[in-house]
Amino acid sequence: MFPAGTGYDVSSRTESGGSLAALYQNELHDWRTGNQANPYFARMGVLFGKTRIAFVIEPLGSSATSDFARAHVLVGGSPIFETDAWLLWAEQFRAALPAEIRLVMDEEQARLQSDDPDRARRIRDRLKDVMSLLRPRRYRQEQDGGRRAGGPGLSGPVGSTGDSVERPTATGRRRKDGGTRGIGALLSQLDPGGANAEEVYSSLQLEPRWITEAEADDYTLVNPDGRGLHDRAAGLVGDNGITAPMLVLNKQFRGYTALVTAVSEWANPEGDDDKALRIETVVQEWTEQKMIEAVNGLRQLENGSSWTATHYDDALSPAALTAAFMADRYHTLREVKRQIGAIRSS
Repeated sequence: MFPAGTGYDVSSRTESGGSLAALYQNELHDWRTGNQANPYFARMGVLFGKTRIAFVIEPLGSSATSDFARAHVLVGGSPIFETDAWLLWAEQFRAALPAEIRLVMDEEQARLQSDDPDRARRIRDRLKDVMSLLRPRRYRQEQDGGRRAGGPGLSGPVGSTGDSVERPTATGRRRKDGGTRGIGALLSQLDPGGANAEEVYSSLQLEPRWITEAEADDYTLVNPDGRGLHDRAAGLVGDNGITAPMLVLNKQFRGYTALVTAVSEWANPEGDDDKALRIETVVQEWTEQKMIEAVNGLRQLENGSSWTATHYDDALSPAALTAAFMADRYHTLREVKRQIGAIRSS
């Protein structure tokens, strides 16, 4: 967190918010800023409010040194961010996240409350049939379970900000999980030598948010490829492509603005403000539906072998999600026009 008061102008001596560096002998090394800092912030559990937080990490002990050029801090002869010591410390930090950082993250989430709480329900209802076409089966460990399962754990860290939905395969009941257990406890494969387990369907609910390219700097994006959301349609906010609970969509992306312009010229040539707002809202809703289907649909392929965490980070990067946006604009435009047609002549 930033210190305050006379002599504590962080911008005059560091890279300020959204940055991370290692301190050794009163010098800062290994700067990570902007999108380069995203995986490190994610590892430490900071997903929102990134531009309001900076980290200076100081390794202690005789094994901490620097390289000849004084560019990198070394721990046991290896760059600090390539060591097991960094991974262990980051996990410990994430598990005991300071209250001040939690407050910043809560404030950022509260600031993005949706104006239309029914939009998510409408999208979920429309996607219900298509999302049931390929339901991956998972296995939760149960002492009295009738199956044996093993393999890597799947989908969803404990404490995830997204809701998980779990339903036993033998019933129509769904059990909502607000993130206390997560769905990382699920096993991926039937295994005669594995643990007793119950077969379930499970998915992680995705929360969409519309933001600007500048606001994207405040979020920890999955695999931003050095560009964040600049000229990209969307990105996932989270630790990785499999478990990321939030989908951020770029309201400045030219593919999106072109759709809004096309519908506006067709249905609102007079430039009525109320119609313009309605048009933008509908375009956003159908865009959200397409992008949510792309993310959740691909997640249905998860199996811990041919589709792994690395594959998902690549397949659900901002660049890949932009490809998903640019595909099937025909149906998006048609559905928007169908819904907007009623106001065209009013």
